[in-house]
Amino acid sequence: LALNLPNSREAEFRADQLGLANLQQAGYAPSAMPDFMTKLLSANSPPSMFSSHPAVQDRIRALENAIDPQEADLGTGLDAREYRRRIRSLL
Repeated sequence: LALNLPNSREAEFRADQLGLANLQQAGYAPSAMPDFMTKLLSANSPPSMFSSHPAVQDRIRALENAIDPQEADLGTGLDAREYRRRIRSLL
């Protein structure tokens, strides 16, 4: 188990980066992901040496470092009017 933890943690960081890319492609502001992750800080978690996931604070820091501050709050994912415009052709 101890030998697999570093690989598992790296996979989790990679998954966070892919999730961030998907979030942006869907039109949501990238800052939403670290904001969401802060909710995980209040959850009980085992000490990081026993966890298969990186510490939540480390994951948040990595996400914040990956986000361009100029684009952190850009996105139309929560804009109801923009959402309706995008799905109009599907209705």
